[in-house]
Amino acid sequence: MPTVPTPTATATPPLPPPQLGVFDSGIGGLSVLAALRLQLPGARIHYIADTAYTPWGERSAHWVGQRCEQLAAHLIDAGAQLVLVACNTGTTQAIGTLRARWPTVPFVGVEPGVKPAVAGTRNGRIAVMGTSGTLRSDTLAPQLDQIAAALREAAVDTVVLGCTHYPLVAAALQQRLGDGVLLLDTADAVVRRVTSLLPPDAAVAAQHASHAAGLTLCSTADPAVLRAAARRWVDARADASALVLPPIIEAARG
Repeated sequence: MPTVPTPTATATPPLPPPQLGVFDSGIGGLSVLAALRLQLPGARIHYIADTAYTPWGERSAHWVGQRCEQLAAHLIDAGAQLVLVACNTGTTQAIGTLRARWPTVPFVGVEPGVKPAVAGTRNGRIAVMGTSGTLRSDTLAPQLDQIAAALREAAVDTVVLGCTHYPLVAAALQQRLGDGVLLLDTADAVVRRVTSLLPPDAAVAAQHASHAAGLTLCSTADPAVLRAAARRWVDARADASALVLPPIIEAARG
């Protein structure tokens, strides 16, 4: 009897990696970016550090809202399918506006993990660390010494890292505080939220592909600062380029 040829299996084409946009007022968002790269290595990520105008905490709500819209528009025009606002100030003051302007684009924000802190504290003393400025590398050790001293004096047992800069120096801070103090970073929760908002096939591609998917880093000031920080905390091969955007004019105060 003639043999029946066995059908040849057709190779499944690789799933396209999702494109994610991330922005922050500076380099603090690299802590969230590092978590994204670790847990979603196949995602193509475009990160903007608005270091020309950091810190945003000293800006008006109008200015922050306008700047966030400007940065989000740039990322979406570049192909971002989801945008992560990796800045506490940007999240609290602008994420509602961003979602209203781009209703089909998922936006994820970052906020201090106060609820986990309440659940985890043993003595009821919780500190939420925020910052009105950027942690500077040349004065980092004295800054951390002062912070640790203040926290020890307050006898806190739980510290919420309420600014995205702090997870970058969490190990050094933990060493100063000791193992009896719990440091809470919400980066993992943010990544879980990002993953849940991706289409299922895109989430699979993001979780299983390689880092070759791509990383684009842009700074509105000297890109050398972002490049050095990214090589230290995210990827030793990272590079960064300059991004020029029109300035936002502060609203007149009557």
